[in-house]
Amino acid sequence: MEVDHGLLKKYWLGQCSPEERQRVEAWIASGTPPDRDHALRTVQNEATMKSVLWQRITQQSQLDDAPAPNIKSPFYKQTLIKVAASIIFLMGIGSYLWTHQDLFTPQKDSVPYKTVTVAKGKQMQVILSDGSKVYLHAGSTLQYPVHFSKEQRHVILQGEGFFDIQQNPAQPFQVEAGEVQIRVLGTQFNVNSRKPGKEVVTVETGKVQVSAIGATDTLTLSAGMQGQHIAGSLQEKKVNSQHYSGWKNGQLRFDHIPLAEVALELERWYDTDVKITDAALANTKVRAHFKNATLKEVVHDIAFALHIQYKIKNKEVLFIK
Repeated sequence: MEVDHGLLKKYWLGQCSPEERQRVEAWIASGTPPDRDHALRTVQNEATMKSVLWQRITQQSQLDDAPAPNIKSPFYKQTLIKVAASIIFLMGIGSYLWTHQDLFTPQKDSVPYKTVTVAKGKQMQVILSDGSKVYLHAGSTLQYPVHFSKEQRHVILQGEGFFDIQQNPAQPFQVEAGEVQIRVLGTQFNVNSRKPGKEVVTVETGKVQVSAIGATDTLTLSAGMQGQHIAGSLQEKKVNSQHYSGWKNGQLRFDHIPLAEVALELERWYDTDVKITDAALANTKVRAHFKNATLKEVVHDIAFALHIQYKIKNKEVLFIK
């Protein structure tokens, strides 16, 4: 009985239909050939896995338990058997997934992966073996295979990047970024995974499918749509995609965000240290837009808008209330 990567992953995330669930359970019950590779391409640690398992076990118990049962009744015994069976089954598949480390990591043994990291104050363009292009923002890291396998195209992003993917329906492209996974055929989209658990995917052209660890739903986003991973759930909204991908063309945009977050972005853009002298000032919201501006121009305009002072010395910026 065949169970591919996608189906096993759906089962693990709790997204299977009743028929698909039966297929996976029958597959587990029949034993898994040791030479089969069912890679989920999801990075998780043992503690997270155990937590998800026990959540699934608790949910199953709540579904099966009858209110205030008589401990001597046959129905209660059957319930205990069902819950015990669920626990044994979930522990079994959890043990299998944890034992097979390749379920959660890139297959670097069979396909060599290369890692590139962009320094602060810099940007980089990476051309993949299929001709797809990835534009990396300052302080970002990309892991990608020297040559893609025949089955899929898979990369790992830490930070922020804009993807321009060559279309190939027979070889889906997958991006793993923090706790989200993006699946595409051919499209342009921006991924920001700087904040763990708060990843943002913005589509410029085409369509992408977004899933996330802990989220039961899956988003299908088209051009001008944005998906956000917030508190374990996925949310979508309509946006101007240019506002989120303009960085690759020298556009620096702050859309009503705290000065403390602005400082972090300035550090990445200009490879400088930014300090704020006052806690209240750090929480002051900033709305501004720059294009190909120097550090001094950006700092001066922000200080002018907030009615504050600033100092720039060597590679250090100081905002003074």
